[in-house]
Amino acid sequence: MKRLIATFLLLILCAFSLQAQTSYTVDQVPNVQLRDRTRFVSDPAGILSGETVQTIDSLLHALRTRGLAEVAVVILPSIAADDDPYFFAHNLLNRWGVGEKGKDNGLVILIAQQEREIQFETGYGLEGVLPDALCKRIQTQYMVPALAKGEWDKGTEAGVRAVYEILTEGTWALAIRSDTTTGNNDFFLTSVIFTLIIPIGILLLFTVMASFRKRCPVCKKKRALRLVRSERIASTSTSNTTRYIYRCKHCGHQVERIVTHHRNNGSGLGGGRGIFMGGPRGFGGGFGGGSFGGGFGGGMSGGGGARSRF
Repeated sequence: MKRLIATFLLLILCAFSLQAQTSYTVDQVPNVQLRDRTRFVSDPAGILSGETVQTIDSLLHALRTRGLAEVAVVILPSIAADDDPYFFAHNLLNRWGVGEKGKDNGLVILIAQQEREIQFETGYGLEGVLPDALCKRIQTQYMVPALAKGEWDKGTEAGVRAVYEILTEGTWALAIRSDTTTGNNDFFLTSVIFTLIIPIGILLLFTVMASFRKRCPVCKKKRALRLVRSERIASTSTSNTTRYIYRCKHCGHQVERIVTHHRNNGSGLGGGRGIFMGGPRGFGGGFGGGSFGGGFGGGMSGGGGARSRF
């Protein structure tokens, strides 16, 4: 009888400990795709309502069915104290392989309650249609106002719907939606300029930059370098320095790039400076880029996105 009581108390203690967990590491976040390929929202603490999760899953399933993007939404009470939202989302995208392999059209939307931060992390394939400035605008205009008031369902769904509309209808749809929401013609005109003219310039810039930084220095093939590993090598109150390892898919040449991401008044990381350093051909045993979950396609992060506080 005593043994039965002790076992029962131990089970209660274990259940309480699981429920009491508030901080998560990348390894502890459940990949819902492993159980069901129609699910895209990882909400282990049950912050969102079942109806909102179902709505978001439906939208994101439609995006993948149309071959436009693979998106993972992760909402957590908190992330580990020694982690950072940028690296958390970056590592999560690579670990799960969010995005189609070769197209790298993945996006991770991370919301951390305690840190009061939103982080978008994009693959190279989405940097043209979802540049950093547009990701930032989605956060500040559609998500932050609601999340700041603790309206988790409203803020999360609004951000996902904005992403969905951009990917399915273009930035023009977002401008019209902004005008409908605000009823302000001046804002509408500003939105049109922002969403039509500026993204075109950003797209051209990113196309040139992506072509340059993905060209193999040995075989000279364009868009040949694939990110296989990243690691933080230094961190200060104003910046984080990361080492990125790329490998040419044609000749196997390995390239190392060191990038310093500068913080923008605590609201994000951006504008990094990088140096390419050629490594020996195919050195080491090879980097796996993480375990690509059972449901996502094996995409890689391109380091783009945005970060906002609420």
